[in-house]
Amino acid sequence: MGLALNHLQRQAIRLDPKFNGGKYAPGDQPSGGLGLARAIAMCSYKSAELFDERYARKPNRNGEDPLRSFEHRYDVAGYLDYQGQKFVQRFDANAYMVISKTMDTFDLAHGYASEAEALKRIQAHVSLVGITSDWLFPREDVRALAERIEAAGVPCDYTEFESSHGHDGFLAEVGAIAAVVSGRFHARRLAVVKNRARVICS
Repeated sequence: MGLALNHLQRQAIRLDPKFNGGKYAPGDQPSGGLGLARAIAMCSYKSAELFDERYARKPNRNGEDPLRSFEHRYDVAGYLDYQGQKFVQRFDANAYMVISKTMDTFDLAHGYASEAEALKRIQAHVSLVGITSDWLFPREDVRALAERIEAAGVPCDYTEFESSHGHDGFLAEVGAIAAVVSGRFHARRLAVVKNRARVICS
């Protein structure tokens, strides 16, 4: 799904006449295509539940009426368009193309005989967090990765928390994520201190 959505985002940028094969003039980037790419991405960062809660079938908050005009939008469309317009003011289309392609081509097992061989090289404790409504990086996939890391002999813990914010739960509920990360870190640090104390006492 991630590969599919990233492809559509890059296509939106490529099809903008201003893109010109990536050779657009400084200050005149393909803002229409980049804005649409960002809007597509925003759909994958959220959840259907959140969109239902926030927008449902409400008309756009600027007074548009989708029942009276083909061009008038629902509130969710106004939100997505706004996110796209805001994004083009601080991001470059070519950078977006490269970053999304890099995400697509990243493969843990690349250059190794197997994924397990690559995972065995990890020398740190790994903590993974799954978000219940995240469909871009589903919790089942995150949990399965934690199991494969453990199977490779690397210490790993998995925590899951409920959120209707989808993938963006790590931003919208940063306190919950911080509690998980700091809690795990302090628990491991305490275990190390206790273990050292046992060694000294013995």
